[in-house]
Amino acid sequence: MLKGAEDSERIAEFYEYIQDGGVREAFALLVGTFTCLKSVSCRTAKQGKVRSVSVSQGDAWCFSIMPSRKRLLFHWR
Repeated sequence: MLKGAEDSERIAEFYEYIQDGGVREAFALLVGTFTCLKSVSCRTAKQGKVRSVSVSQGDAWCFSIMPSRKRLLFHWR
């Protein structure tokens, strides 16, 4: 589930930023799936110019998805 309405707007901006079609599709599938799951929460992280979607389960941070123009980067804990 998304944490807030501003996250929806920002995630749409991330999606538009991605130039590679396959990367864009992967981002949409990943974030779309996570926002549909009740046990998982997604929110954008404000880290300056870094685009980041934080994925958590309960209070535990699992990983972040960081889209660039041509790839997705993941930060695992």
